[in-house]
Amino acid sequence: MKEEQAKRFIRLKRQSGYWDPHHSQNQWGYTIQEQGNDYWTALRTDAQYYMDMSNMMFDRSVATENNRLYMEMLHQARAHLDSQMDQHR
Repeated sequence: MKEEQAKRFIRLKRQSGYWDPHHSQNQWGYTIQEQGNDYWTALRTDAQYYMDMSNMMFDRSVATENNRLYMEMLHQARAHLDSQMDQHR
């Protein structure tokens, strides 16, 4: 790390509220929530895509089982994300 970069880092670190996730000027506090929302949206979109493919499958029992597994995965992911969000509040 160059000297000027190190000095800049130290100046930022000394700023009031820099490490406080609830400080209004700190974007770090929003990162976990945004990541959680993005992750949840991606999971939901992927699951919906694969559930919609079930209409193209010939074996209905396989399609039904896949739908059940994706719904279970979504519920588990949502519970995990909720617990992560609660820890960071």
